[in-house]
Amino acid sequence: PDILCGVWCGYPYPQALGERHLSTSIWNAVMQRATEMRAERMRFSVPDNVIQAEYCCDSGMLPCDACRSDPRGERTKVGWFVLGSEPQCECNVHVWCKHDTENGGILHANDPTQVGEYVSLIRAERHFPIEVTVSDAQYVWRGDPVSLPINPNENEAYFAPSLKDFCGKTDTSLPYNRSSQTLPMPPKEERDPLDFLPIPWRYGKSRKPA
Repeated sequence: PDILCGVWCGYPYPQALGERHLSTSIWNAVMQRATEMRAERMRFSVPDNVIQAEYCCDSGMLPCDACRSDPRGERTKVGWFVLGSEPQCECNVHVWCKHDTENGGILHANDPTQVGEYVSLIRAERHFPIEVTVSDAQYVWRGDPVSLPINPNENEAYFAPSLKDFCGKTDTSLPYNRSSQTLPMPPKEERDPLDFLPIPWRYGKSRKPA
Protein backbone atom coordinates (compact mmCIF):
# COMPACT_ATOMS: atom_id res chain seq x y z
CA PRO A 1 0.00 0.00 0.00
CA ASP A 2 1.21 3.51 -0.74
CA ILE A 3 -1.67 5.64 0.55
CA LEU A 4 -2.27 6.32 4.23
CA CYS A 5 -5.33 8.14 5.56
CA GLY A 6 -6.38 8.64 9.15
CA VAL A 7 -9.59 10.36 10.28
CA TRP A 8 -10.63 11.46 13.77
CA CYS A 9 -13.86 13.28 14.56
CA GLY A 10 -14.98 14.62 17.91
CA TYR A 11 -15.68 17.53 20.20
CA PRO A 12 -13.71 18.63 23.23
CA TYR A 13 -14.42 15.98 25.86
CA PRO A 14 -17.02 14.80 26.80
CA GLN A 15 -19.65 15.80 24.22
CA ALA A 16 -20.97 12.95 22.05
CA LEU A 17 -21.19 13.03 18.26
CA GLY A 18 -24.66 13.11 16.78
CA GLU A 19 -23.88 10.75 13.89
CA ARG A 20 -22.48 7.26 14.23
CA HIS A 21 -19.54 6.07 12.12
CA LEU A 22 -18.77 9.63 11.00
CA SER A 23 -15.02 8.97 10.75
CA THR A 24 -15.60 5.80 8.73
CA SER A 25 -17.83 7.62 6.24
CA ILE A 26 -15.22 10.33 5.67
CA TRP A 27 -12.42 7.77 5.36
CA ASN A 28 -14.36 5.74 2.78
CA ALA A 29 -15.15 8.83 0.67
CA VAL A 30 -11.52 10.02 0.66
CA MET A 31 -9.99 6.62 -0.08
CA GLN A 32 -12.45 5.77 -2.85
CA ARG A 33 -11.64 9.05 -4.58
CA ALA A 34 -7.91 8.54 -4.06
CA THR A 35 -7.91 5.06 -5.58
CA GLU A 36 -10.09 6.16 -8.50
CA MET A 37 -7.47 8.76 -9.42
CA ARG A 38 -4.77 6.09 -9.77
CA ALA A 39 -4.25 4.48 -13.17
CA GLU A 40 -3.52 1.09 -11.62
CA ARG A 41 -3.80 -0.50 -8.24
CA MET A 42 -0.63 -1.69 -6.59
CA ARG A 43 -0.45 -5.20 -5.21
CA PHE A 44 1.98 -6.29 -2.57
CA SER A 45 3.17 -9.50 -0.97
CA VAL A 46 3.29 -10.14 2.76
CA PRO A 47 6.89 -9.90 4.06
CA ASP A 48 8.38 -13.00 5.68
CA ASN A 49 8.58 -11.25 9.04
CA VAL A 50 4.82 -10.47 9.15
CA ILE A 51 2.62 -13.16 10.69
CA GLN A 52 -0.98 -13.70 11.74
CA ALA A 53 -1.86 -14.27 15.39
CA GLU A 54 -5.01 -14.46 17.50
CA TYR A 55 -5.59 -11.79 20.15
CA CYS A 56 -8.22 -10.60 22.61
CA CYS A 57 -9.87 -7.50 21.18
CA ASP A 58 -10.34 -5.99 24.67
CA SER A 59 -6.79 -6.40 25.95
CA GLY A 60 -4.71 -7.02 22.81
CA MET A 61 -3.18 -10.00 24.62
CA LEU A 62 -3.29 -13.74 23.98
CA PRO A 63 -6.86 -15.02 24.32
CA CYS A 64 -7.85 -17.28 27.20
CA ASP A 65 -11.06 -19.16 28.03
CA ALA A 66 -12.48 -16.07 29.72
CA CYS A 67 -12.19 -14.09 26.47
CA ARG A 68 -14.52 -16.63 24.88
CA SER A 69 -17.06 -16.40 27.71
CA ASP A 70 -17.82 -12.68 27.45
CA PRO A 71 -21.60 -11.94 27.48
CA ARG A 72 -21.17 -10.12 24.17
CA GLY A 73 -19.79 -13.25 22.53
CA GLU A 74 -16.30 -14.45 21.76
CA ARG A 75 -13.89 -11.52 22.04
CA THR A 76 -11.06 -12.81 19.88
CA LYS A 77 -9.75 -11.74 16.50
CA VAL A 78 -6.90 -12.60 14.17
CA GLY A 79 -4.53 -9.82 13.16
CA TRP A 80 -1.23 -9.18 11.39
CA PHE A 81 1.92 -8.59 13.42
CA VAL A 82 5.58 -8.01 12.74
CA LEU A 83 7.36 -11.11 13.99
CA GLY A 84 8.21 -10.60 17.65
CA SER A 85 5.47 -8.02 18.25
CA GLU A 86 2.63 -10.57 18.44
CA PRO A 87 0.96 -11.05 21.86
CA GLN A 88 3.07 -13.06 24.28
CA CYS A 89 1.10 -12.92 27.55
CA GLU A 90 -2.38 -14.23 28.31
CA CYS A 91 -5.24 -11.76 28.71
CA ASN A 92 -5.61 -10.35 32.22
CA VAL A 93 -8.52 -8.04 31.42
CA HIS A 94 -11.31 -10.63 31.38
CA VAL A 95 -12.33 -11.66 34.90
CA TRP A 96 -14.59 -14.56 35.88
CA CYS A 97 -17.71 -13.94 37.94
CA LYS A 98 -21.03 -15.69 38.51
CA HIS A 99 -24.17 -14.46 36.75
CA ASP A 100 -27.69 -15.15 38.02
CA THR A 101 -29.36 -17.15 35.25
CA GLU A 102 -32.80 -16.95 36.88
CA ASN A 103 -33.19 -13.28 37.74
CA GLY A 104 -30.21 -11.61 36.05
CA GLY A 105 -27.36 -9.68 37.61
CA ILE A 106 -24.06 -10.58 39.24
CA LEU A 107 -24.17 -12.88 42.27
CA HIS A 108 -22.39 -11.67 45.40
CA ALA A 109 -21.76 -15.00 47.12
CA ASN A 110 -20.17 -18.36 46.38
CA ASP A 111 -23.35 -20.20 47.26
CA PRO A 112 -24.20 -23.43 45.40
CA THR A 113 -27.91 -22.84 46.12
CA GLN A 114 -27.86 -19.81 43.83
CA VAL A 115 -28.50 -20.76 40.20
CA GLY A 116 -25.92 -19.15 37.96
CA GLU A 117 -23.23 -19.57 35.34
CA TYR A 118 -19.70 -18.27 35.16
CA VAL A 119 -19.14 -15.49 32.64
CA SER A 120 -16.35 -12.98 32.17
CA LEU A 121 -16.49 -9.21 32.54
CA ILE A 122 -13.74 -6.76 31.60
CA ARG A 123 -11.43 -5.15 34.15
CA ALA A 124 -11.55 -1.44 33.27
CA GLU A 125 -9.89 1.24 35.41
CA ARG A 126 -11.73 4.28 34.10
CA HIS A 127 -11.89 7.51 36.06
CA PHE A 128 -14.07 10.40 34.88
CA PRO A 129 -14.77 13.69 36.72
CA ILE A 130 -18.42 13.50 35.63
CA GLU A 131 -20.74 10.68 34.62
CA VAL A 132 -20.54 9.80 30.93
CA THR A 133 -22.10 7.06 28.83
CA VAL A 134 -19.71 4.32 27.71
CA SER A 135 -20.85 1.65 25.26
CA ASP A 136 -19.42 -1.31 27.18
CA ALA A 137 -20.08 -0.02 30.71
CA GLN A 138 -22.52 -2.81 31.53
CA TYR A 139 -19.79 -5.41 31.00
CA VAL A 140 -17.22 -3.83 33.35
CA TRP A 141 -15.79 -5.57 36.44
CA ARG A 142 -14.59 -3.41 39.34
CA GLY A 143 -13.81 -5.51 42.38
CA ASP A 144 -14.76 -8.99 43.52
CA PRO A 145 -18.56 -9.09 43.95
CA VAL A 146 -18.16 -11.52 46.87
CA SER A 147 -16.41 -8.80 48.86
CA LEU A 148 -19.01 -6.11 48.07
CA PRO A 149 -22.55 -5.63 49.41
CA ILE A 150 -25.50 -6.07 47.09
CA ASN A 151 -26.40 -2.84 45.30
CA PRO A 152 -30.21 -2.48 45.57
CA ASN A 153 -30.31 -0.08 42.60
CA GLU A 154 -30.86 -2.34 39.59
CA ASN A 155 -30.07 0.49 37.16
CA GLU A 156 -26.45 0.64 38.35
CA ALA A 157 -23.47 -1.67 38.20
CA TYR A 158 -22.97 -3.90 41.23
CA PHE A 159 -19.89 -1.90 42.27
CA ALA A 160 -21.32 1.62 41.80
CA PRO A 161 -21.73 2.48 45.52
CA SER A 162 -18.06 1.66 46.16
CA LEU A 163 -16.73 4.21 43.64
CA LYS A 164 -15.31 7.58 44.64
CA ASP A 165 -15.54 8.95 41.11
CA PHE A 166 -17.17 7.85 37.84
CA CYS A 167 -16.22 5.02 35.49
CA GLY A 168 -18.94 5.41 32.86
CA LYS A 169 -22.54 4.28 32.74
CA THR A 170 -24.72 2.45 30.25
CA ASP A 171 -27.83 3.90 28.64
CA THR A 172 -29.54 0.52 29.13
CA SER A 173 -31.94 -0.15 31.97
CA LEU A 174 -31.16 -3.26 34.00
CA PRO A 175 -27.48 -3.41 32.96
CA TYR A 176 -25.87 -6.83 32.70
CA ASN A 177 -23.45 -6.09 35.58
CA ARG A 178 -26.12 -5.00 38.04
CA SER A 179 -26.33 -6.82 41.38
CA SER A 180 -28.47 -9.91 41.53
CA GLN A 181 -31.13 -9.37 44.17
CA THR A 182 -31.17 -13.08 45.01
CA LEU A 183 -29.86 -13.57 48.54
CA PRO A 184 -27.74 -16.60 49.45
CA MET A 185 -29.14 -19.30 51.71
CA PRO A 186 -28.26 -18.56 55.36
CA PRO A 187 -26.12 -21.03 57.32
CA LYS A 188 -27.89 -24.28 58.17
CA GLU A 189 -28.01 -23.53 61.88
CA GLU A 190 -29.78 -20.21 61.20
CA ARG A 191 -32.47 -21.55 58.90
CA ASP A 192 -36.11 -22.10 59.67
CA PRO A 193 -37.04 -25.83 59.60
CA LEU A 194 -39.57 -25.02 56.88
CA ASP A 195 -36.68 -23.97 54.63
CA PHE A 196 -35.92 -27.64 54.08
CA LEU A 197 -39.25 -28.20 52.35
CA PRO A 198 -38.99 -28.44 48.51
CA ILE A 199 -40.17 -24.89 47.86
CA PRO A 200 -38.37 -21.94 46.27
CA TRP A 201 -36.30 -19.84 48.67
CA ARG A 202 -35.76 -16.41 47.21
CA TYR A 203 -35.50 -12.91 48.63
CA GLY A 204 -38.81 -11.08 48.47
CA LYS A 205 -40.89 -14.27 48.17
CA SER A 206 -42.68 -16.21 50.89
CA ARG A 207 -40.52 -18.76 52.65
CA LYS A 208 -43.49 -20.60 54.15
CA PRO A 209 -46.23 -22.53 52.38
CA ALA A 210 -49.77 -21.22 52.72
